[in-house]
Amino acid sequence: MKNINNTTKEAKLFSLIQERQKAKREPLSVEKVRNTPGLENLSATEAEEVVSNIKMLAKLLVETACYENLHSIDNQQTVYLNQQNKAA
Repeated sequence: MKNINNTTKEAKLFSLIQERQKAKREPLSVEKVRNTPGLENLSATEAEEVVSNIKMLAKLLVETACYENLHSIDNQQTVYLNQQNKAA
């Protein structure tokens, strides 16, 4: 069961990555940040920091997602704290 679940998750993730790579997207830019409602008054330096921070966050999220998929535990067991539930 472990291999099937991990394989399915990995296939979905791989498929999603492929779809995103095929899509024509423009990278996040200072101009896009400054054109976002509520962020129009950011200086160029502040907008560059926003772009940099978002890129770092995205990298961290991808690395974490990949790490979690590689180290999932499928052999978890139910532990009952109340002995009456154990008999049920």
